[in-house]
Amino acid sequence: VVPIFHDASSRDDEALSYSLLSLALLAQGKQAEAQQAAAKSNEVLTKVQDFATRLQIDLANAYIEGMTGASSNDAGNRIAHAMKALESVRETAARQGYAGLELEARLRLGEVELHSGKTAVGRSRLEQLVKDARAKDFTLISRKAKAVLDSSNAH
Repeated sequence: VVPIFHDASSRDDEALSYSLLSLALLAQGKQAEAQQAAAKSNEVLTKVQDFATRLQIDLANAYIEGMTGASSNDAGNRIAHAMKALESVRETAARQGYAGLELEARLRLGEVELHSGKTAVGRSRLEQLVKDARAKDFTLISRKAKAVLDSSNAH
């Protein structure tokens, strides 16, 4: 699918496709492939024109970095960098009025915090997110945050 966007010179769609592919690969446990797809979306990112698309890609790439960072030699630095990038996306999305992206950034931050051992902070963030997302009628994000919390309880 991605080569179609490249040939059609639709850089926004190409970058977003690589970004979504990276998330799908991560969900399948294919960390190396997820990192490769994220790197590819980053290469195209400089040519992306749509602001919301840029935020989505930055969000996905930071999440991939945070979730795969624990397996690297410089795990602490990569995870800290990812969390800083996620917080930056959250702030920018909030400032620009992208409520869905702001909430998704909070979800991803909470997931990275739990994954990196910052359990109390991650749980607190996700518990508040469940309430905030529900109050704003972002039911899917509320459910995702609840599912992450429930699965963290099982571990």
